Amino acid sequence: MRFTRKRSSDEKKYKVATVAQAIGKTEGSITGYLSNKKVSVKEGITMDQIEDLLAAPSRGNSIDWNGVKEIRKNLEARGYEIDYSDENEFEF
Repeated sequence: MRFTRKRSSDEKKYKVATVAQAIGKTEGSITGYLSNKKVSVKEGITMDQIEDLLAAPSRGNSIDWNGVKEIRKNLEARGYEIDYSDENEFEF
């Protein structure tokens, strides 16, 4: 026996940008996750889909800060100028 929850056709949908702000994820991560599940976000996403996002496994903080420093150093060596004015957003 299988049970499925009936969904109302007039269920409220929220814009991806609104959801991203509410749950602290990027619009790209939300769109990518749902796209991989073959769900269009064009008309917005439902609370059920938002709950799915929250339950989805997260990669956590996988940033290699030493790698960030190395990449930046290499970019500067290749002639790129890096603006560090917003650096307080990141931890090194």
